[in-house]
Amino acid sequence: MPSHKPVPMVPSSILPFAVRTIAAGRGARVLCCPECRSPLNLIQPDENEPSRLLGTCERCSKWVFLVELEPEWRRALVVELPDSEDIYRKLEQLQPESRNRDRA
Repeated sequence: MPSHKPVPMVPSSILPFAVRTIAAGRGARVLCCPECRSPLNLIQPDENEPSRLLGTCERCSKWVFLVELEPEWRRALVVELPDSEDIYRKLEQLQPESRNRDRA
Protein backbone atom coordinates (compact mmCIF):
# COMPACT_ATOMS: atom_id res chain seq x y z
CA MET A 1 0.00 0.00 0.00
CA PRO A 2 1.53 3.38 -0.99
CA SER A 3 2.35 5.87 1.74
CA HIS A 4 0.71 9.30 1.61
CA LYS A 5 3.34 10.90 3.84
CA PRO A 6 5.32 13.74 2.28
CA VAL A 7 8.87 12.80 1.37
CA PRO A 8 11.54 15.29 2.49
CA MET A 9 13.52 16.75 -0.41
CA VAL A 10 16.63 17.25 1.74
CA PRO A 11 17.78 15.55 4.94
CA SER A 12 16.53 16.94 8.23
CA SER A 13 18.69 19.47 9.99
CA ILE A 14 18.68 21.43 13.21
CA LEU A 15 18.75 25.21 13.31
CA PRO A 16 20.01 26.92 16.46
CA PHE A 17 17.50 28.80 18.60
CA ALA A 18 18.30 31.45 21.17
CA VAL A 19 16.21 30.77 24.27
CA ARG A 20 15.97 33.13 27.23
CA THR A 21 13.61 34.34 29.88
CA ILE A 22 12.51 37.95 30.08
CA ALA A 23 10.78 39.90 32.80
CA ALA A 24 8.36 42.69 32.06
CA GLY A 25 9.46 46.02 33.47
CA ARG A 26 7.58 47.48 36.38
CA GLY A 27 4.20 48.64 35.15
CA ALA A 28 4.98 47.48 31.62
CA ARG A 29 2.01 46.70 29.41
CA VAL A 30 3.92 45.40 26.38
CA LEU A 31 6.52 42.76 25.67
CA CYS A 32 9.56 44.07 23.81
CA CYS A 33 11.78 42.60 21.12
CA PRO A 34 14.91 41.01 22.63
CA GLU A 35 16.96 42.40 19.73
CA CYS A 36 15.98 46.08 19.44
CA ARG A 37 13.68 46.58 22.46
CA SER A 38 10.73 47.80 20.33
CA PRO A 39 7.23 46.65 21.32
CA LEU A 40 6.31 43.30 19.76
CA ASN A 41 3.15 42.72 17.75
CA LEU A 42 1.57 39.77 19.53
CA ILE A 43 -0.50 37.08 17.84
CA GLN A 44 -2.33 34.23 19.58
CA PRO A 45 -2.37 31.47 16.93
CA ASP A 46 -4.37 29.05 19.13
CA GLU A 47 -7.33 30.45 21.04
CA ASN A 48 -7.06 27.52 23.48
CA GLU A 49 -3.46 28.46 24.37
CA PRO A 50 -3.52 32.05 25.68
CA SER A 51 -0.16 31.52 27.39
CA ARG A 52 1.57 30.91 24.03
CA LEU A 53 2.06 33.77 21.61
CA LEU A 54 3.96 34.59 18.47
CA GLY A 55 5.65 37.97 18.53
CA THR A 56 6.87 39.90 15.52
CA CYS A 57 8.93 43.08 15.49
CA GLU A 58 8.21 45.72 12.86
CA ARG A 59 11.53 47.44 13.44
CA CYS A 60 14.05 44.59 13.05
CA SER A 61 11.77 41.85 11.59
CA LYS A 62 12.60 39.35 14.35
CA TRP A 63 10.03 36.62 15.13
CA VAL A 64 9.80 35.06 18.59
CA PHE A 65 7.73 32.37 20.24
CA LEU A 66 6.62 33.42 23.73
CA VAL A 67 5.46 31.21 26.58
CA GLU A 68 4.01 32.79 29.73
CA LEU A 69 5.90 31.58 32.82
CA GLU A 70 4.19 33.81 35.40
CA PRO A 71 0.68 35.31 35.41
CA GLU A 72 0.10 38.58 33.57
CA TRP A 73 3.26 37.95 31.52
CA ARG A 74 5.50 39.13 34.37
CA ARG A 75 8.04 36.56 33.19
CA ALA A 76 8.13 34.79 29.84
CA LEU A 77 10.23 32.27 27.95
CA VAL A 78 11.35 33.68 24.60
CA VAL A 79 12.47 31.45 21.74
CA GLU A 80 13.97 33.49 18.92
CA LEU A 81 13.07 31.97 15.56
CA PRO A 82 15.71 31.92 12.81
CA ASP A 83 15.22 34.46 10.05
CA SER A 84 14.75 33.48 6.41
CA GLU A 85 18.44 34.15 5.59
CA ASP A 86 19.55 31.63 8.22
CA ILE A 87 17.04 29.07 6.93
CA TYR A 88 18.11 29.51 3.28
CA ARG A 89 21.80 29.35 4.25
CA LYS A 90 21.23 26.06 6.10
CA LEU A 91 19.21 24.68 3.17
CA GLU A 92 22.05 25.52 0.76
CA GLN A 93 24.49 23.67 3.03
CA LEU A 94 22.28 20.58 3.01
CA GLN A 95 21.56 20.43 -0.72
CA PRO A 96 25.12 19.58 -1.85
CA GLU A 97 25.14 16.69 0.66
CA SER A 98 21.94 15.25 -0.76
CA ARG A 99 23.22 15.66 -4.36
CA ASN A 100 26.45 13.81 -3.49
CA ARG A 101 24.44 11.00 -1.89
CA ASP A 102 22.25 10.71 -5.01
CA ARG A 103 25.34 10.30 -7.22
CA ALA A 104 26.81 7.47 -5.12
